[in-house]
Amino acid sequence: MTDLIYEIDTSKYEIKITGVSDKSKKELVIPDEIDGMAVTEISKSAFENYEELTSVTIPSSVTSIDSYTFVTCKKLSAIIVKENNRTYKSIDGNLYSKDGKTLIRYAIGKKDTSFKIPNDVTALAHFAFANCANLKSITMPNSITSIGAYAFSRCTGISRIVVPRGVTTIGKLAFDHFIGLESVKIPSSVTCIDHFAFANCPSLKSVNIPRSITNIGHFAFIHCLSLKNVTIPKSVTSIGKETFKGCTSLTIHAQVKSKPDGWIPNWNPANRPVVWGYKKWFGQGKNTK
Repeated sequence: MTDLIYEIDTSKYEIKITGVSDKSKKELVIPDEIDGMAVTEISKSAFENYEELTSVTIPSSVTSIDSYTFVTCKKLSAIIVKENNRTYKSIDGNLYSKDGKTLIRYAIGKKDTSFKIPNDVTALAHFAFANCANLKSITMPNSITSIGAYAFSRCTGISRIVVPRGVTTIGKLAFDHFIGLESVKIPSSVTCIDHFAFANCPSLKSVNIPRSITNIGHFAFIHCLSLKNVTIPKSVTSIGKETFKGCTSLTIHAQVKSKPDGWIPNWNPANRPVVWGYKKWFGQGKNTK
């Protein structure tokens, strides 16, 4: 008998894990086969609210794991992948793509307070660190070029993030509800801050918007209650709706002399003060050109 709940693809004689009947067990070993059929997929909701899970072993047969799968497993400290799996691998109990270039999921039940992402990593998958409470610092190498949606959503212990120099887009909701975040350093490689990227970060006090940015998405900084000053460079030609809604302490410094056509009319729905034609780069004191 197995505690696993699953679906059968009768055309391929393959199995997708969709749930677990007994969520009191701390360790879970997923078999390569069930009733002679290969286990190839783990669904998005397979371990939803499986809060007691501390260790999961993934067999060699699995070729598809949804990036959300382990988000609510708050005690999970070890994701173990069998060595002969051709799609995934584990390093120190965290889940990576087989080539090591994508960090898919950090095991948030670990007691470590700091984590250095390996230099081979070029992408953080959706939800890579979501719901992480124990980490106080994360070091990201400049090899990273992509930060996925919800990658740091609902993290609570980290106060400062330095975005790597290779990143060009900060993904949708990448830092959404990042409760402890106080400051973000965005490099000049970034051209787009996507929708809801820093939404609902109540502790965020400082963020630089470099001159490389051309687009700021809808609701990008909504409800950043502690954000007091932000400078928008001339390079920004597009700002989405309600970008600064709920930023009750904010003064906006815009280097342009008036609102560009590409800024949606309700980009500043709370009518926060705007200093148009701002001549200095806020926080650096350098004259603009």
